Amino acid sequence: MTTLCAFLITLSLGGINTSADYKNISPVYTTDSSGTYPTNNWHLTDHNQTDVINPQGGTSASWDNNTSWSGDPTDTTNSYIKYGTDTSNPDLAIRKYAKETNTPGLYDLYLNVRGNQKQTIKPIDVVLVVDMSGSMESNRWGTNRAGAVRTGVKNFLTSIQNAGLGNYVNVGLIGFSSPRYIGGNSGYISVKLGKAGNASQQQAINGALRPRFQGATYTQIGLRQGSAMLNADTSGNKKMMILLTDGVPTFSDKVKNSVVENGTLYGTNFGTTRDEPENTARLQRPYIDSSGHRIDNTWPATLGEAKIAKDSGNEVHALGIQLADDYYGYYMYMTKEKIRQNMQLITNSPDLYEDADSADAVEAYLNNQAKDIIKNFNTVTDGTITDPIGTQFQYANNQATVTSVGKQTVPASELPSAAIQDGQLTVNHMNLGKDQEVQIHYQERINTESNNFVPDKWYQMNGATTLTPNGDDSSNQVDFGIPSAKAPGTTLTINKVWNMLPNDNNIPDSIDFTVNRGNTTDNNAWTQATGSLSKTQNWTGTFDKLSHNNSNVYLPKFNDHGQDFTYNLSEDNVAGFSSSINQVLNNFTITNNELGLAVQKFDSDGNSLTGSQFTLVKDTDNWQATDSSFAPESINGNDNPIPIKPGYYELKESTAPVGYSLDASTIKFQVTENGQWLDQQGTPISNNTFPSSDGFYVNNQNGNDILTYAKHDNIKPFTLTVNKIDKVTNQSVKGAEFQLTNSDTNQTIQPDESGDTATFTFNNLQPGNYVLSETKAPTDYAPLSSGINFSIDNTGKVTIPDGYNSNSELTAGNSNNTISLTVPDTPTSGQLPATGGPGITIILVTGLIIMITTAAGIIFISRRRWEV
Repeated sequence: MTTLCAFLITLSLGGINTSADYKNISPVYTTDSSGTYPTNNWHLTDHNQTDVINPQGGTSASWDNNTSWSGDPTDTTNSYIKYGTDTSNPDLAIRKYAKETNTPGLYDLYLNVRGNQKQTIKPIDVVLVVDMSGSMESNRWGTNRAGAVRTGVKNFLTSIQNAGLGNYVNVGLIGFSSPRYIGGNSGYISVKLGKAGNASQQQAINGALRPRFQGATYTQIGLRQGSAMLNADTSGNKKMMILLTDGVPTFSDKVKNSVVENGTLYGTNFGTTRDEPENTARLQRPYIDSSGHRIDNTWPATLGEAKIAKDSGNEVHALGIQLADDYYGYYMYMTKEKIRQNMQLITNSPDLYEDADSADAVEAYLNNQAKDIIKNFNTVTDGTITDPIGTQFQYANNQATVTSVGKQTVPASELPSAAIQDGQLTVNHMNLGKDQEVQIHYQERINTESNNFVPDKWYQMNGATTLTPNGDDSSNQVDFGIPSAKAPGTTLTINKVWNMLPNDNNIPDSIDFTVNRGNTTDNNAWTQATGSLSKTQNWTGTFDKLSHNNSNVYLPKFNDHGQDFTYNLSEDNVAGFSSSINQVLNNFTITNNELGLAVQKFDSDGNSLTGSQFTLVKDTDNWQATDSSFAPESINGNDNPIPIKPGYYELKESTAPVGYSLDASTIKFQVTENGQWLDQQGTPISNNTFPSSDGFYVNNQNGNDILTYAKHDNIKPFTLTVNKIDKVTNQSVKGAEFQLTNSDTNQTIQPDESGDTATFTFNNLQPGNYVLSETKAPTDYAPLSSGINFSIDNTGKVTIPDGYNSNSELTAGNSNNTISLTVPDTPTSGQLPATGGPGITIILVTGLIIMITTAAGIIFISRRRWEV
């Protein structure tokens, strides 16, 4: 059927009408910094429709200057490009435009094509050659082939008349059977060619088919008379003959001469007598013709007659109605497939033959024949649209709808086909006549996720969109105008805040940041891009584009499906800083907090100590070796923190507070690139409370994370030195013995010295309470009446009762702290002067001096208590 339609189109364009060669009215486009868009354009009146711009309509003389309208697809008056000499009644009119939908970035596109009736029309002659044999009537299977032919022919004529083409299509009829059944001895009836629109012609043809079909099948006579009817008209009209038959020819003229072409035997000359097998094509008595060929069936005569008709310039079509195998008695003489092959040989080419397997198919065939003839009088005949997608767009789906929107409805079965495939919309088989118009609708999305997308730039929504009005003239194409569309972008505002340690302003000249984009739908779309801020920008900037793979990428507002992108910020690591980011919509504040290191020194009671000093050394990875590029730094305990950069470090006490022990152990830790603190085992240091024992904690000071090492030191041991003197003379006195008792532990401590000495040393005394007891007094001296109680607290403070000459000192270095204590003893007896000596004068004077000195000492001592 498709091939037959193609033939009819060719037939019409070649003879019925001369197709117009339309000169293309090519729309003009402007390309500037805002993109590419129609120079002569119109906008939709809806103020929300700001992201589409459409091409104006017009004629070859000028554009229509209509700059705005609603874009309602039911409006078939605006923005058409019109072709033809009479622009008030153009041969064809086309338009294309776009509208935004409620989904951002999704657009409706509409293409309209309106046809007309050709202004120059050349008629066509059609002869219907109808098999009126008895087998065409209702059979035992209930198939009324004759009724289908009658209805089909009637509708065929009516369709041509209703299309307004009744004066341009001449239709005649040859009905054939066998002699004596119709047409007397001739075996055929005829209705001469006449205008299909004339009621009398329609009545004549319909009336000729009304009698009951009967008799055998004399196909040869039908072909001969049909060809003769066409050849009798010398007007130059195109000629077409349509054969309708249900089977094999059972009558034919005797063949006198024949030829063989391509293996097929064709009769070329016929006698006046007939071969009449009646129920089969097989002859009961085969014969040899004058050309020496054996004639054993009716096909050589039938095919020969068809060849004569075709050779005379007629186009022969054929419909085989419910073909079946040909039997000779109970013997199958010819298969259905062989019969079909012979039927194809009747036509000019095999594609001009069709099968009809039902009565409905017969009616449909004739109906389609009428439609195909009608189409050939249209200005759009087998038209085609090619509409490639624009480079910055993609189809929302692969669906395109075609709707009849003209005054004259195009039946659904005759609407053109529309398909989207391989990036192009293709519309085929478009046939439009007077007052007929179709509208093709589909949807596109703007591709905001491609890396080359630029916001607020006009992009053409399609490539060159063309209509080929007539299928036989592919070189004659006309252009639709191409709409343009755009989509908005967004910006990111980024501010940088530096939170520095005291007395430090060493910040980099610039920093890099990374923007992470979420809600992408395209696997090839970028999800990360980078930017930078610098001192010269005063650490603030508004960004509408970033860098991705060394190329600029812009920041569209929404993705390919109209959903808003999400933009989040992360900063590339800045050595020696931690960062925090605050986001409000697309406004970001990056705060960089300088990292610091501090050491705090405490005594065992948690009291802060001064005077300590630590040395910081940097190592290579994993503390493998000392990093020679780093100059060791000194850190004073309890002083301001120092800045610190990522790396592996060792911390060691180099100077202890006076009176305290130096801890020579090495503390190792790491600062990562992202500002994380790790101990030697790689465990994060996250404790932010002051530790009760030696260790790190993170101390946040004004937003700066300070890694603080808290070191608790014990006071160094004390060495107690006891000096024994004469209470009267203050001279050292030997012979005493002392012991020291720790009141807290009841531990007895012996002096280092033994034997005859006036000095006693007690080493390595820890903080606590002590009692110094004189266990033996020197000879002639009274022992202490009670022990001397004194104490050493955790800070190294020594408390000794009043009345004793004592001193304590906290020492630097490795030596013990010191306590010195003088213990006087009172003599128990005195010695008289020798005879002849100075008498008692010296003794009295000496005694008086001692008394005065003692009194003064008591007064002085009562005012002062020796403490260290």
